Parts: sequence; structure tokens; C-alpha cells
Amino acid sequence: MTLQPKFTQAQPVILDEAPVVLRFAGLFPQGLAKERQKLKSDADYVRDLRQKWEPEDAARLSRITLGGIDSGPK
Repeated sequence: MTLQPKFTQAQPVILDEAPVVLRFAGLFPQGLAKERQKLKSDADYVRDLRQKWEPEDAARLSRITLGGIDSGPK
């Protein structure tokens, strides 16, 4: 004897959960947008630091290459 699943009983449960699923589906793109904005902000911050440090690093490398007094690690 084979039991047949009763899909008619499962349908109301699925329909009851639809608003929750739709709410999560709506929140997902918002979460991604916030995460993208945070990553962009972090990247901008690091880019600014790099631009600030590059002249200092170039000057230090120049001193090291020329064998200046300050040629050792700090």
C-alpha cells in the first residue's frame, strides 16, 4: 500500500509563510546595498591612507638607497 501525500494540507502553511518570505526577500537587497556602501567607505579610507603614506615611503626608500643616517628600521 502506497501513501499519497496530501498537498492540500500543506498549501495553507505555505501561504501563511509567504509574507515572511517576501519580507526577507525585500530586506536582502537593502542589506546588500548597506554592505556595498560600507565596503566603498572602507576602500576610500584605505585609498586616502595610501595616498598620504606614499610620499613618506618614497622619501624613506630614497634615504635608505642613498645610505643616509636614517637607513635602518624604525
